Amino acid sequence: MSDDLRLVIFDVDGTLVDSQVEILAAMQIAFDGQGIPCPSRQMVLSIVGLSLPELMLVLAPDHDLATRNALIEGEMTEGQRVLLVEDLTTDGGSKLSFVDAIRETGASCAHTAVIFHYGIFPQTEKTLGDHGVSLHALCTWWDVLAEARAQNAFDAATLTEVEAFLNAPREWQESRNS
Repeated sequence: MSDDLRLVIFDVDGTLVDSQVEILAAMQIAFDGQGIPCPSRQMVLSIVGLSLPELMLVLAPDHDLATRNALIEGEMTEGQRVLLVEDLTTDGGSKLSFVDAIRETGASCAHTAVIFHYGIFPQTEKTLGDHGVSLHALCTWWDVLAEARAQNAFDAATLTEVEAFLNAPREWQESRNS
């Protein structure tokens, strides 16, 4: 990535840090930026854990989609390069929604970085790549399994079962639901 990166978006609230104070401050800034009164502390904290589009439906139900998206995305400008950073990804679907919203502002987004990538759905990187987005991750379930084996953290049967899940998660789940 180039040195001219101007914006990095992080979505790690509640997963890696207790971010209530930061969430409240970010909401105040977002609502102020759109000239909309910010909801109460209690209302803002009630949405922690929802996706950003879901939470804006709760916090700004009387505003149109463009305004709710602006509350999520902040101020982006034509030609701005954006790195989308989140806590995790499974199949990459939510990343595409964010990337599309970023690109609608005229900004570009060709990379997403996550702390944890499940690494069990083979189509994830292709789906993102077909959309012009490269995925960068610090670790996957495969890394966790390798470390668990190296540390003898679990018995062999448990590790074998985890590997069976990682190799075919949908089939593994279906075999246990029938």
